[in-house]
Amino acid sequence: LFLFRVAGGASSLLFGVLVLVVSLVVAASLLLKSPPGAMPQPLFETLRLYTRRDCPLCDHALEILDRYSSVLPEPELIDIDEDPELQRRYGESVPVVELDGQERFRGTINPELLQRLIDAAWQRQQAETERSLGSPDAADQSQSGL
Repeated sequence: LFLFRVAGGASSLLFGVLVLVVSLVVAASLLLKSPPGAMPQPLFETLRLYTRRDCPLCDHALEILDRYSSVLPEPELIDIDEDPELQRRYGESVPVVELDGQERFRGTINPELLQRLIDAAWQRQQAETERSLGSPDAADQSQSGL
């Protein structure tokens, strides 16, 4: 009976190790099959979050932005209480999110609208990449004399 339990435990352990190894091999093969540039990169040059101390809405905004960290640059946090001009401009309207120099959100971040901005930036980036590389269809047409 004791030998049976040890053998049963060893086979369970062996099965668990085998499942882990297979999972790692599958994950590695999927990563290696990803085309170059398939990994997300920041779609914007700058991200500024105007904030102030003890601001729960600002903390929540930072949490939302963190969910999109794979496609957004690292946020530059700007405390409006350190600049009288920023205090006058934004007052109680913080947080304020600025992407590439354009104010996009004031007071709260709407995740659905943020996703739309990200989608539009991704589409622009893809179109620019295709233009810079030249589309395969355009190359085929020029070679065929069309």
